[in-house]
Amino acid sequence: VEMESAKVCSGGVEFVCKAARLEHLTPIFSVEAESYIPEEAATLEWLDYRLRNAAPFMRIAQLVPVDEHQHTTDTHNTQHTPTSEELKENDGIIGFVCGTLTKGAKLKHEDMYNHDPTGETLCIHSVAVREKYRRKGVALAMMREYLDHVRSTQQPQVVRVLLISKERYVPLYEKLGFVLLGPSDVVHGPESWSEMALDPL
Repeated sequence: VEMESAKVCSGGVEFVCKAARLEHLTPIFSVEAESYIPEEAATLEWLDYRLRNAAPFMRIAQLVPVDEHQHTTDTHNTQHTPTSEELKENDGIIGFVCGTLTKGAKLKHEDMYNHDPTGETLCIHSVAVREKYRRKGVALAMMREYLDHVRSTQQPQVVRVLLISKERYVPLYEKLGFVLLGPSDVVHGPESWSEMALDPL
């Protein structure tokens, strides 16, 4: 059954946030590879595992043709109408968010590669947007929709959300209510990461 979708408009870019499916795996991997250096990016196999085992916690942002008869709230004045090429490119997928569940209250390295369906902590692993759609508020809009979706469909199981962030992205997550906990113990690529929590969800 297709999980509900939500139309979003940010920075003049209109897209739909909806459940990821196996057919989206290759475009999702393309976005991941464009968003992280190789030492940080999830492999195709990791993304396949997350999609097969933690599908309710992976959502994509996909461009949609502009419908003049439907109104979507946007604080920006200019709305970009996707071309047919943009709608076809990468299946129109411009970003995604994915996570897995764990029983722990602190994000550990092994949580990157496992999913415990009985866990009450949601660990977000990727918040990725294609380069040409960055700096338009897409990541923030995706995360807002993602968290709202989890609240409406997964409660009361999920009680908190954890993620690791590079220093430059901390303010983005703080806008969503995340609190900085300090340096993360997770070693993931050459840069240091900070752990952040939304607790309670």
